Amino acid sequence: KSLLSRILYSKLENTLFTIDYSNLSLLNILVNSDYNITGIIDWGFALIVLLQLAGRIPYFLQLSKLTLPPDVIL
Repeated sequence: KSLLSRILYSKLENTLFTIDYSNLSLLNILVNSDYNITGIIDWGFALIVLLQLAGRIPYFLQLSKLTLPPDVIL
């Protein structure tokens, strides 16, 4: 709750800006052999936006959009 109150300002003139990486997908995330993220590539569609607009679940993590192999059950 404390974190949200600092992000979701009622007046937009008090807000912060951030980089919105709108093209985030599994293909753009580089990891090492220990599965640590080492980089993110393809920044061509990145934008500077209001912090309130950038806070969302990446497309590939949204369960309604998730495509799994036929033998995998959630």
